[in-house]
Amino acid sequence: MVTQMNFENATKEQLLQIALHEPCELEYKYEAIKQLHYRQIPEDVQADILYRFGIGIEIEDIASENGLSVMEVKNFIRNRHKRNKSEENWKIGYKHTLRAVGCLVN
Repeated sequence: MVTQMNFENATKEQLLQIALHEPCELEYKYEAIKQLHYRQIPEDVQADILYRFGIGIEIEDIASENGLSVMEVKNFIRNRHKRNKSEENWKIGYKHTLRAVGCLVN
């Protein structure tokens, strides 16, 4: 049961757990949902973050120009990198598997 929590530092999974499954006061559920909604970054801002980060602009400048905290920008970039990295690892592993059974020649 939730009695006290720092919602800003909670992971997405923790916030979803509180919002959907924890037996707690509605105040905590509302705060968890509000934090999840707050963390959602619009697609045009996501594209701007990636573009500016790609051309070497400092994270602090990117955050201030887009009205986000530095931590939000860092988390977005980190999560994007993890997702891309895991997708690439999956593709590489899949190619190795195909090559091993003789279905892929390269």
